[in-house]
Amino acid sequence: DHKLRAMGRVIEKFGLYSEHLKSVITTTSNSQDRSKLQGKFTKLIDAKFLLRCALFTDVLAEAENFSLATQRQNIDIIDILDSMESTKLNYERLLKKLKKNPGYVFQLPTVKLVVEAIESNEEDGEPIYQNQRVQYYSREKRFIEDHIINIVERILNCFERQYGNLYSNVTGYSVNINSDEVDRIIFDICRILNCNVWPNITIQNT
Repeated sequence: DHKLRAMGRVIEKFGLYSEHLKSVITTTSNSQDRSKLQGKFTKLIDAKFLLRCALFTDVLAEAENFSLATQRQNIDIIDILDSMESTKLNYERLLKKLKKNPGYVFQLPTVKLVVEAIESNEEDGEPIYQNQRVQYYSREKRFIEDHIINIVERILNCFERQYGNLYSNVTGYSVNINSDEVDRIIFDICRILNCNVWPNITIQNT
């Protein structure tokens, strides 16, 4: 959650941060420090930094909602199971849209906001965001469009490895060989409480 908030601040205050760095660079007398600051500034104005902050703000929003549901003071297992199923289904819907049209990534709210802001403020063919020129913008857009399907698939695979045995269409345990019996008991309790998996629960050793 704090990382997503930090990325949001970068998007919101990008122009302010870049102006501040430029000011510090020009007033720094130590050449070694100035070189380090210049390196940070170069990374900041690379479109990769800005666009990926926007991308992961959108793509990880569903995971953030699920994470917050598991951190409430009064935990409700049923609410967590519902949140888990909702998160999985929303990622599957997103993946389906992206497979149909990878360019859909630029319709995600934060990505769309940043892209439209950049493309409506070009100066002499150079992309501008909050009065700051952004480098390698077209290259980064192509990279995101080429890799977004793989990114979402990896999120879904990670989610399934962690919680897959609680889905209605998966059997077995997500816990690994090093997990103790308590882990297995907790997963069994969750499956009992989640009526969606009842038809597919395999009763062993009967």
